[in-house]
Amino acid sequence: MGQAKDGKSTAWNSTNFKGVRYRKHATRKHGVKFDQYFSIRFQVDGKPIEQGVGWASEGMSAAKAYDLLNELKEAAKTGSAPATLKERRRQNALVEDQNPCFATAVDDFLKYCERKKLRPKTLLCYRDSLARAKEFVPAKGTGKLENWKLKEINRRHLASLVESISSKSPSVAIQVRSSLSALYSWAVQPPREYVETNIVRDTPRPPKPKPRERYLTGSEAGALWQKLQAAEGDSSMIRCLQFALLVGCRISEASGMAANEVDDDWWTIPAERNKGKRAHRVFLTETAKALIGEKKGMIFPSERTRRQFDTASFAAWLRKNKHFDLEKFSCHDFRRTLASGLASLKVSQDVVAAVLGHKLQGVTAEHYIRHKYDDEKQTALKCWEAYLLKCAQPEKRQADVIPLISA
Repeated sequence: MGQAKDGKSTAWNSTNFKGVRYRKHATRKHGVKFDQYFSIRFQVDGKPIEQGVGWASEGMSAAKAYDLLNELKEAAKTGSAPATLKERRRQNALVEDQNPCFATAVDDFLKYCERKKLRPKTLLCYRDSLARAKEFVPAKGTGKLENWKLKEINRRHLASLVESISSKSPSVAIQVRSSLSALYSWAVQPPREYVETNIVRDTPRPPKPKPRERYLTGSEAGALWQKLQAAEGDSSMIRCLQFALLVGCRISEASGMAANEVDDDWWTIPAERNKGKRAHRVFLTETAKALIGEKKGMIFPSERTRRQFDTASFAAWLRKNKHFDLEKFSCHDFRRTLASGLASLKVSQDVVAAVLGHKLQGVTAEHYIRHKYDDEKQTALKCWEAYLLKCAQPEKRQADVIPLISA
């Protein structure tokens, strides 16, 4: 028996099955015998074809190889299926591509979102929410959702998933449902078309969590301002918190602020960093400009890493300082504080919305009003600055509110 050219297998040997032959591995054993590699030979349209079908250690045998040979010969004769293993593998790969499992679809969707440069916060929400979904077991003995084919998942499965989360945390359930809807909207679109419809849209929506009520009163805001000025820690983080309280922006927008976004008295938050996907202009009062300081590179980088703070860092620092002896609050409560403060200063709701960067609702606002409210925003934020700084003075905490004419 001769040695094969690769030095690892012996020469070919015939079997009792026509068209099937094998060769032995030179060293590897399968049980007490040397492992055997099987091959089949046949013709398609007069062209001789030989294809390897597998090792005995992988479950292949001469009989199985012969059955496979007959399947391929029948397929070549009738044209009902691929006539070679190569064509069959290619077809199976195409079918697999068109019907991915849930985990594969999620991974491809997240890569798509990264290429589209979605907001980091949105991408993090998708990643965390879909990770929860992958771990869900629709029914006992069915396995995790991540191993299910996308087309095998129905509305009942997703509704059960959202409901199981909603019973513990409605707000998280809302995020999971929203992330699943984004995934299925992506899966519906060509060239993918993994599913025909977005089945998430027909699943029941989780109940909305109770709106948050926390905001800082004038005296609380003033006390916090004064304590931040005397606080110890990363000066950039402290200035960033003061800035967010002063102009009412989101803490993520403030922490990512760059010098090229500032033009004299105005800061333009780019659309890609704004939750509403619209550029938003923020008036900078004298105190705000003082907090910005030298306009170079990032405005509020970490003193240690020189990078942008993540939002969790601010929350952790406030907890570390026991929220400066005030009732528990979050950075996002600064926006509610400013809005409530401006309302108490007799600022109209439209102007408050413009200051916060909210889109005005209704046909008139959406299709007809093109006013930018720059003058009104300037007046409102100057008045808020004066009120906040006045409240920061202990002897004036109980001072009368500074009135504004309602627009």
